Amino acid sequence: MPIRRCVIATVLLYANIAMAQGVVSHVPAGGYPRVCFNKQLREAVRIIDSACDRVNCKPHLLKQLNNVDKPTLLAALRDPDLKPLHVFFKYDGATKGDVLHWNKWKRDQLASLRLIDRVNSVVYVIGQASHTSGSSAYNFDLSQRRMETITSYLENDLGIKCRAFRGGWLGYDVFQLTPSDAGVLGISSEDYDGDPLVLNQAVHIFVFPCADLL
Repeated sequence: MPIRRCVIATVLLYANIAMAQGVVSHVPAGGYPRVCFNKQLREAVRIIDSACDRVNCKPHLLKQLNNVDKPTLLAALRDPDLKPLHVFFKYDGATKGDVLHWNKWKRDQLASLRLIDRVNSVVYVIGQASHTSGSSAYNFDLSQRRMETITSYLENDLGIKCRAFRGGWLGYDVFQLTPSDAGVLGISSEDYDGDPLVLNQAVHIFVFPCADLL
């Protein structure tokens, strides 16, 4: 067999093997990454968009997130095309000074979002709280303040440009994560100090890279 044909045949063989093994996992569909068409992710986005604006979130609408298929959504949120990041806070803390491991690695992780596509990206910043103290209303407010802290840092300190920022905040009765969920999301226990309660003292960030589909 001529060398040229041999090389082409070898390339095709390895391409077929890679696809069979799931190595090629981010093939664009209609110009967008596959994750843009994930049904559970888009349902979660729809719920957040309908429940929250920059000032208010409606708790009764956010509870619909509990009806989204959690394993499928968690798998989607791990997709590198969403550039997922997770920021954890001290108990009852909501300021930048309350962020765990800020100077070690968290600040640098957030800075990586400067590289996103400013035209097609919508950045979702979701605050959370776990029931460590206070009422449901207190924890709901705490989640909002955490979201505002991180959103302000991304917009004002880092100067990140994108199609839009979308904020949301959850109480301690919506979409609580477990250490098992953290494993699915690729979150190291070191990130939240191995504390299941700290795991939900958090802000979760993901970048929806297909704004035109919203």
